[in-house]
Amino acid sequence: MIIKILAVRNCKYITADKSAIDCEAKFSHLGDENQEWLPFTAIPDDVEEHCRTIYANAIKGDYGTVEEYNPSLDELLDKIRAKRLPLLEETDFYAMQDVTMTDDMKKYRQDLRDITNDLDTVEKAQNVKFPTKPN
Repeated sequence: MIIKILAVRNCKYITADKSAIDCEAKFSHLGDENQEWLPFTAIPDDVEEHCRTIYANAIKGDYGTVEEYNPSLDELLDKIRAKRLPLLEETDFYAMQDVTMTDDMKKYRQDLRDITNDLDTVEKAQNVKFPTKPN
């Protein structure tokens, strides 16, 4: 079936890379030339010729100026969430091993880190006392 494009209007990029255009269109294959405008998305590499044609003609300006991409708040939030999710998944194992340490445990760990401070002689090093691990 040959699909004839009768009219196209209200073209708008729907992606930042301008790889898709939303518009309203009327087509001959629907039978009624006085039909309602149909929402339509055109992309340059679609399998359907009429889709590729609408995209190419929109870029050329045959249907007027293609409105620039202006994402809505919801679209932006969705993109942020989509980017955030894999970053969270990469670090989930840290959250599973998260432990709220007691003050005694914090002091013990700090003492271990500090154990070599001021060990500037053999004698001091030989007499070092390790902190006692809290229960």
